[in-house]
Amino acid sequence: MASEKKIMAVMSFLVNEMGYDSSSAAECPLVIDCSLKWRIIPRCSVIKILVSKGLIKELIPLRALSTMVDEAFLEKFVFKYEQQVPGLMKIFKGQNVAHKLRLDLPNPVADAENFVANPI
Repeated sequence: MASEKKIMAVMSFLVNEMGYDSSSAAECPLVIDCSLKWRIIPRCSVIKILVSKGLIKELIPLRALSTMVDEAFLEKFVFKYEQQVPGLMKIFKGQNVAHKLRLDLPNPVADAENFVANPI
């Protein structure tokens, strides 16, 4: 069972940073069990960038976000768009400094988008 602090952190990120509806986040308890740092934020950063660039139309369902194995996520959202969005794999892997520090930043998704626009 997740702590109240973790539940609040995951919900805050999904609702405030990603724009998911709080009820849809609450209806997918599997997402609360995922690591915010190692699964949710990297995947959401990739998805948010793809949406912002018009490469996909909408955020993916939270159930898919939380249960899709890395290989499937990489195929569907990273490898497929790596040519159009250089640096997408680095964001997924958390290989830039700002992405590693994202939990301390006010807007981790904007930081990831900035990295794509201005890679180190």
